[in-house]
Amino acid sequence: MVDYLVKGGEDHKAMMDLTLVAFWGMARLSELTSEEKTGPLRKETALLTSDVAFYSAEGVECASLAIRGAKTSAPGEIQTIYLRSLKNMLCPVQAVRRRLAEAKNRETSLFGYNSPTNNSRVHITKDTYRSLLKTITQVDVQIGMTGHSFRVGGASLRFALGVPVPEICQLGRWTSDCYKLYLREYSPQEVDIAKRTKAQLDSCWTS
Repeated sequence: MVDYLVKGGEDHKAMMDLTLVAFWGMARLSELTSEEKTGPLRKETALLTSDVAFYSAEGVECASLAIRGAKTSAPGEIQTIYLRSLKNMLCPVQAVRRRLAEAKNRETSLFGYNSPTNNSRVHITKDTYRSLLKTITQVDVQIGMTGHSFRVGGASLRFALGVPVPEICQLGRWTSDCYKLYLREYSPQEVDIAKRTKAQLDSCWTS
């Protein structure tokens, strides 16, 4: 999917970065997208550039995103998506940095882009992203993605790589056994492929 999006225009690049954050942050699309495609945003529900914070944990650069109006949050509660740097092209922290650089220090949608025709801000909406998923699925029917694919994929990959369940639940903001609905068991062969793919990506980034 990243290979497909990276070759596109500014809209595809914004959605590529959203994809990386959704996967590694185990986020819902509604938490990262905007309600409207253009115009002012409601700070109570939108994810803005000002909702990003960077910090270091055990010598690794990390980022946090403040999420308002999450599906499972109480009224007025702010939940947090935590992202950790990776040493490859799929790094979600670098994806966030690219979005901030593109926004040019303005308080606006984190996942959006400036229109090449009039430089107005275009926000990525849930419908826009779903349309993209439909297009990609038509290009490659084997992909078969939905809006939940990233939350499922992020949790399942971590579980396959041996990340403790309590850590997965904390990162995915699950407080009950419902996390089990999102886990897809990897076969030993799939675990091996996942490990080798990550090693290859890391090697390409550092070589």
